[in-house]
Amino acid sequence: MQGSLSGRNLVILLVVGAVIIFAVGLGLAGAFAGRAPQIGEPARAFRVTTMDGQAIDSSAMAGKVLVVNFFATWCQPCRQEAGDLEALWREYQDKGVLLIAIAYKDVDSKVREFIQQAGISFPVANSSTNIGRQFGVTGVPETYVIGPDGILRYRRVGVIDPVVLRQVLDELIP
Repeated sequence: MQGSLSGRNLVILLVVGAVIIFAVGLGLAGAFAGRAPQIGEPARAFRVTTMDGQAIDSSAMAGKVLVVNFFATWCQPCRQEAGDLEALWREYQDKGVLLIAIAYKDVDSKVREFIQQAGISFPVANSSTNIGRQFGVTGVPETYVIGPDGILRYRRVGVIDPVVLRQVLDELIP
């Protein structure tokens, strides 16, 4: 009788151990997936479709500087920086820079309204996918600059400083 109890205990112990190992593995995988890319690391590839139907694949942007801005329509700081981003876009779009804004977990109708109100002419996508998690977005606004070599060169949590962003872009333009 005691031998079977110890056998049952062993089975229970193995099952509990396997569940714990599985749970820890899932937690670590989730933590890595949500870890913000670090400056100097390769940027994570992503694909989005803009509000006007344009497909953008970041891996096809080799040789260009890519500015990725995460925002939300309800975010006041995002509204404040929209004009600065538009000015930067107009200044750098013909210099090998692509600026894309990605609405973070927003509603299409609100994003379209935001684009119109802010006078935005650069590509804007609305993402309900894991792109924000891929970048490690912790809040909005957040801006990332990926160099022409695909390496993350700059990250800003909070409203951009247009002077600093211009300096970063000027250093990266081939």
